[in-house]
Amino acid sequence: MFGFFMTHEYDGVKWLLKSKKRCSFIPSDYFEENENVKTPCRIFVKPLWARNEEHEISRHHVQYHAYGAKYSYSFTTVTCSTPSVRKLDMFILCEGETVTNRTTCRTDSECGETETCRKHIDMDQQICIPTRHLHESCDDSSSCKNSECKGTDRNRSCQCGISHRALNGQIECLKSNLSLGQSCVNDTQCKGTQNAGRCLNGECFCEEGFVLQKLRCLPDMRRLGESCEGHLQCSGTVNAGVCGRYKICTCNQGFLATHGGCLQGNLSLGQTCTHDIQCMGTESGRKFLNGECFCAKGYVLERLRCLPDNRRLGESCEGHLQCSGTVNAGVCGSNKTCTCNQGFLATHGGCLQGNLSLGQTCRHDIQCMGTDHGRKCLKGECFCAEGYVLQRLRCLPGGKRLDEPCDGHLHCSVTLNAGVCGKTKICTCDQGFVRVQGECLKGQTCKYDTQCMGTKNARKCLDGECFCEEGYVLQDLRCLPGNLSPGQTCKHDVQCTATEYNGRCINGKCDCAKGHVLHELSCLPADKEPIDDAYGEHNQKKNETKVSVVCDLNKTLTCNEGCIKIESCKQGNLSLDQSCSHDAQCTSTENGGRCLNGKCFCNEGFALENLRCVPGKRASFISWITEEHGVYLMTGSGVICMIVICSAILVVLNRRKSGKMRAPPTTQHSIAERSLFQNIPNEMQLDSLYSDPIDSQWPWRKEEE
Repeated sequence: MFGFFMTHEYDGVKWLLKSKKRCSFIPSDYFEENENVKTPCRIFVKPLWARNEEHEISRHHVQYHAYGAKYSYSFTTVTCSTPSVRKLDMFILCEGETVTNRTTCRTDSECGETETCRKHIDMDQQICIPTRHLHESCDDSSSCKNSECKGTDRNRSCQCGISHRALNGQIECLKSNLSLGQSCVNDTQCKGTQNAGRCLNGECFCEEGFVLQKLRCLPDMRRLGESCEGHLQCSGTVNAGVCGRYKICTCNQGFLATHGGCLQGNLSLGQTCTHDIQCMGTESGRKFLNGECFCAKGYVLERLRCLPDNRRLGESCEGHLQCSGTVNAGVCGSNKTCTCNQGFLATHGGCLQGNLSLGQTCRHDIQCMGTDHGRKCLKGECFCAEGYVLQRLRCLPGGKRLDEPCDGHLHCSVTLNAGVCGKTKICTCDQGFVRVQGECLKGQTCKYDTQCMGTKNARKCLDGECFCEEGYVLQDLRCLPGNLSPGQTCKHDVQCTATEYNGRCINGKCDCAKGHVLHELSCLPADKEPIDDAYGEHNQKKNETKVSVVCDLNKTLTCNEGCIKIESCKQGNLSLDQSCSHDAQCTSTENGGRCLNGKCFCNEGFALENLRCVPGKRASFISWITEEHGVYLMTGSGVICMIVICSAILVVLNRRKSGKMRAPPTTQHSIAERSLFQNIPNEMQLDSLYSDPIDSQWPWRKEEE
């Protein structure tokens, strides 16, 4: 419940509530009755803590009654700096003498048609007050619309103020000489700003043909290049709405002035345009082509960029299209420089067609790579490189020596008189020449052993050539004894092959090879000691082979260095003609890996020549008939008969021998063949010796066969 206090003046109560006094309100100070007040207000409070103690009025409520109308409101209060623990609520009930209607308001729209929302003279709030028009009676509390209440005592009426006028027979006063932006109801009010004589949407605005610019109304529709003071004036030319630094209308940002208008500028490649000047959006893109922006002259489009074109071979680039300055150099390589097109070669500042085949037109050797080994430009055409020859539209290795592989006669050009590529694709001697120690010399061919009598110890005819007898080796056009042991008489190293590591002829005697010493008729490595009998059963084989002296197993049951285990330890890495028992021992000479009749010999398809195994033939000796050796051709039928008789005797003798010499083939021929054999010359006529002639190209061979 509220407790009643005393009656006080409205203004005093309003001051109490709006001031800081409300934070230190002492109830006993307001118990005194005040009867002579114009607008009395009765005060009620709750709760009441103590009459003489300070309280804080935390909440309040005002009810204002005036001739039947009731207004309820509160005052705006200040914040207490030190809140009190004693808080109370206050209710104020006031009675006024002013004739008012309606209730409180904030705007005119909340009042009646003939009322105005105004602050009441006695109240701290706006209320709806009856409106008085021009020349109507009024008082201090009534509202004169756009006018003032003037006059004396009871003759007061609403009259226009100094800044208002009754315009065009209006019954109210309107404010005149208004400036831009001020509220208005009639155009005649807007005379305060030049060229702003329009009342538009309740505000004074610029007249037609003028535009608001910096609180002034300035002429609008200014065209490109005309004077201006603000951007809004520049509306006479499309896209020219900027008043520039020189106070003239210019094109908008991003647009360019051209032919009295403004066109979109800074366009990128491919955008629509009408003039070159528009195409500035891409660097070096300044070309109008078919209504679109394109690269300027001297530039080329590459990855949406305009890059310099006509770049020459070796110059920097970023794309292939730039490389157009050198013919056939249209590739921008990995190092960002212009290089030759695929299939072309850089030479002398240009690019020439590469990979040309034989016979195609050329300027430099480097172009002729289309044919293997065709790397020579000769008289404007591709030809075979040095060392190669043209054969069936191919360049085959030239300069092949005697007995080397070949693909055509032109290959065989190194060894003198060895220019024939035989059926087995091996270079052989020319017609009328025979092979002797890697050379082709003027010589003869044979068919039978009995023909090979012209040289001592050369009595074998193999593959059309005369060979030394078994046990002899060819050296300096002679058949010398071979397979000699250390200490035997010799003339050449090739004779000393009977003992392993016995390969030198020194002072006319066979001796051990360098780094070896003679021990019990064997040549042993100089750093090896003979092995005693301490190794058991292995030494029992000491005399079985010449190599067992140094090749028994050691204590770790492995063969000594240089030996291999084949049933027992055997000497390995043997050379041609050295004693052996297994093929695996013969590995020292290339292609000489066969153990034949107890000696290392050449593999199948290879022949012994100068202690080497060469493809195709076996070492041979030809019965030479030259003036230098003092041998002459023998003619006459008597001599021929003598040779036939001697041959028959030799056949009989050879049959009695145990394989020392092969029987002449003539003994196996029929009677008719023997008759033919009697006509064979006893010594060979000078003729060409070919082991592998080409029948189709050498007709003389057909006659011989």
